[in-house]
Parts: sequence; C-alpha cells; structure tokens
Amino acid sequence: MSEFNFELFTGQGSKFNVAVSISKPGILSFTSGMYKKYELYNYRGAQLLFDKDKKVIAIKLHEEQSKDMFSLRHRKDNKGGFIASKSFIFAYDIDKNFGKRYLPEEIEHPELGKMLIVDLNKLLN
Repeated sequence: MSEFNFELFTGQGSKFNVAVSISKPGILSFTSGMYKKYELYNYRGAQLLFDKDKKVIAIKLHEEQSKDMFSLRHRKDNKGGFIASKSFIFAYDIDKNFGKRYLPEEIEHPELGKMLIVDLNKLLN
C-alpha cells in the first residue's frame, strides 16, 4: 500500500490562471480559470458596483434575472465568460484600464453578501 494518493493531470493546454481583464469596447472578461474557480457557469449575470475612492469594482453574481443586472455571456466549452459593460466602464472612467488584468478576490459584504472584487490599484501583469 502506497502512502501517496497521486492524481493524473489531464489538463494539458488548459489555462488555470484566475484573472479579470478589462478590454475594449467595455468588456469585463473572465479567464477559464476564474470561470471554473468561481463556478460562473451557474450564473446568468451580475450587478456591477464601484467604489470611486478606493477604485474597486464589485461583481455581485446572480443565478436569476435581477434588477440592474448585466448579462454574463458564457464562452463555448466553459472556456471563460464576459460581461459587456460599456456604460459601467465609461460612467466610472475605467476605460483607462483597457488591456489590463487583475486578480479577483471573493469577499462577504455585510449588507450585499458574497461578491467578487477587482482592485484596480493591484495590476496582475
């Protein structure tokens, strides 16, 4: 009997990095690693919130249609997803961040519940 419990890695070519990127023309894009880690395939959309002072985006995911919700689009074969959020991006002058990637963080907000936050001061690349 072996003291190890090895698992065969079968994910060659898969991407496991967890990141949110902001791209033209106002899209929040989620890597396949983020999509899997946070099980985004279970959600239809998200409400987007912004802390102007701290420059932090909050993503409140929803399984069902909700007021002020942006639709979450799912890429083929669960290879990530995105939210077309041009109005949000330009309303808060976030367009300066086009082409940049950020590491999301899951938090429990006292009033809003579980959310993902993206700190625009903490660039990933």
